[in-house]
Amino acid sequence: DGDDPFDFAAIDTQPDDVAFGVLARRLASRLCLKPHRVRDVTGAVHDVVLPVEVKGVRGHDQRPAFFDFYQLQPQDVNFGADPGATVRPELVEQFAQLTTAAHYNNTYAQRRADAARRARADADVAA
Repeated sequence: DGDDPFDFAAIDTQPDDVAFGVLARRLASRLCLKPHRVRDVTGAVHDVVLPVEVKGVRGHDQRPAFFDFYQLQPQDVNFGADPGATVRPELVEQFAQLTTAAHYNNTYAQRRADAARRARADADVAA
């Protein structure tokens, strides 16, 4: 029929597409990406969760899809300048989990140490 099979989603064409926003937030969370702000050509600031290179599209059957993730994975330095050589997503996820666990353990250890100091100080005051 000659119709374009996709309705392209972008900040200026579908700003109120809540379904894409929900999916983008879920996807960003799964990829360990933090929300950030971008400024468009008019100077307006938008909160986004995926890099601007990622494109959201909706097919004729209304199923959403996201494309152009090639820059989201870190480059594997063992393969030099090959743009297709990226670190496997499982390794990125494992690194994020280990980093989060280390941060949690350090924060928890600091809180325990602070609580112990307060308890000693309270005991000294009571004595």
